This record gives sequence, C-alpha cells and structure tokens, in this order.
Amino acid sequence: QKLFPFWNIALTRNQEGQHRTTADTKSSSEVLQKKIIAWIEAVTEEKLNSERFADNLRSGALLCKLINVIVPNSVQKVNTSPTPYTQMENINQFLEACEKFGVPSSDLFTTSDLYELRNLSSVAHTIEKLALIAEQKGFNGPKWPKDT
Repeated sequence: QKLFPFWNIALTRNQEGQHRTTADTKSSSEVLQKKIIAWIEAVTEEKLNSERFADNLRSGALLCKLINVIVPNSVQKVNTSPTPYTQMENINQFLEACEKFGVPSSDLFTTSDLYELRNLSSVAHTIEKLALIAEQKGFNGPKWPKDT
C-alpha cells in the first residue's frame, strides 16, 4: 500500500493484483463525530466516550437532554426504558423539537438513520446544524468549535 497523505488517498492492490485507490473519508467523519461529542459533553455536562459516537446517542435520551438545554422543556418526557420503542420515541421527540427550533426538515436525519445505524453522517449533519442555529439564535451555552 502506498499512501498519498496530501490527498488522503491510498493506492493498494486487490487480490488480482490490480491497482485501486481509496479515499480516506472515514477520518473526516471521525473528526466531525469527535467534535460533536465534545460539544454535546460541554452543553449537557455529561462525560461521553468519544470513540463510541452512535452508542452515546442511540437511545435518544442524550439528544433529548441536549435539546432541553438549548430550548428548555422542548421534550417533556425523556424515556429511560431500554426498549427499542421508547428509544425510537426519544429520537423522534428530539427531531420534532429540532424542527420546531428551526432546523430545516431537509437537514434532519431519520430515526432509522440513528437507531439502525444506517446513516451516521446524516446524524452528525443534523447535530452540527442544530449547534449552528442555536448559536445564531443566541444560545448562551458552549459554542460550536470553529475550524482552524
């Protein structure tokens, strides 16, 4: 394997000996996920595992706590039961609260994106959008980290 770090591309040979290139998109996704976890930790004052993005969010309870810090009482009842139904209900409540707060529906992930781990980049996009809109609306809590 030959690495081209400037472009984040690797040149490898497959089993037939043919060359192929693969872009390392995982690293930028991981960077965004760690940025999100750090921001959620700061906002909610919860200690999270930065290596377990989906596990931190999958029950929806942390997301409900996050939106309740930004918009108090936006989710009235956060379910703590470990059943799939109640966890998906938490995720739905978070998404509804985000939309009411001003996150465009086109920027919202679906419940299955998170609960079934189908599209974590969409989950990350929604949370980043929430953070930026909260800042625009004058949220006094921790700010979304700026890229340097």
